Amino acid sequence: MSTNRTPIYNLCQWEPEDPVLRTDFNADNAKIEIAMSRLAERASALEDRTSNLEGGSYTILNPQVCFGAYTGSGTEKKTITLGFRPKLVLALRSTFQTGTGTYFYSGMALDGSLATSGVRIVSDGFEVFNCTDGDIFLRTNEYGHTYMYLVVK
Repeated sequence: MSTNRTPIYNLCQWEPEDPVLRTDFNADNAKIEIAMSRLAERASALEDRTSNLEGGSYTILNPQVCFGAYTGSGTEKKTITLGFRPKLVLALRSTFQTGTGTYFYSGMALDGSLATSGVRIVSDGFEVFNCTDGDIFLRTNEYGHTYMYLVVK
């Protein structure tokens, strides 16, 4: 029988003068088996949770917010492809000029309810514009200007 035990799992720690007993080994193996089974169950549960995210859970590998930038092409309409339909888009000209009077250099859109001039949500991203709509001048795609965007999935 061992004189000493490990502090966490209470496994045998024999001293040179301790008699070694088969029952000690069997008891230690049973403790190890239980601990390993519990670890395997936890690992399996974590694997299930991370492999079945379904796009809704935030993780480092599945962030719900993304940032980016684009350079205006000067065309009437430009599509920024994200690979998903965003819930919210905020596009800002890099000079942080938002607009003056009827000019819109930045824009925001909330899927299903709100769209300010200059940004429109589409199935796999968003659109920005460089055009005139009556008295309103949409300038979220002016040639050569850099725009930054924040998108919520």
